Amino acid sequence: AYEISTRDWSSDVCSSDLAWTYNSNGHFYSLLNNGSAFTQPTATTSANAISMGGRRAYLATIQQSGENTTITGLVPSGQQAWLGGTDSAVEGTFRWYGNDSNVVFRTAGNGYRGRYTNWSANEPNDAGSNEDWAEISSSGAWNDCGSACSRQYAILEVEDRKSTRLNSSHEWISRMPSS
Repeated sequence: AYEISTRDWSSDVCSSDLAWTYNSNGHFYSLLNNGSAFTQPTATTSANAISMGGRRAYLATIQQSGENTTITGLVPSGQQAWLGGTDSAVEGTFRWYGNDSNVVFRTAGNGYRGRYTNWSANEPNDAGSNEDWAEISSSGAWNDCGSACSRQYAILEVEDRKSTRLNSSHEWISRMPSS
């Protein structure tokens, strides 16, 4: 049997008062406004402390152009926001950390195995030999930024519930035990 909740998905129980945007890939995204600038490692810690419906958030990992478009719509005009990509382990090899842990998406100056990227021209460039963290601008282009970079925003991602899904009216459909 299925139970249909009339509660809108955006008001699902969260550990914070964030607005969540659903993408057709089955994931939710939110803009975390720290109120002041924070580094990517601090943004990662902040993201992991947030949950939605019992699922832990993480910094966004972008796998396709539609996902990039959804996320771009969350970034305030003229701003940048942290993503979950880094090459801190091996310079030049960018990996996603989050649900796609350790997935390489760029190595040796090229996209890796056809994986989606949207770097700005001449990026990533590791300027100053210390740019290890991926960020997205309000234009949707990516940049690598160093440990001295601080941003006010980060993009959070949460996977859809494994045992539930949204119907076309954005209502949760939960699998309930048969009686």
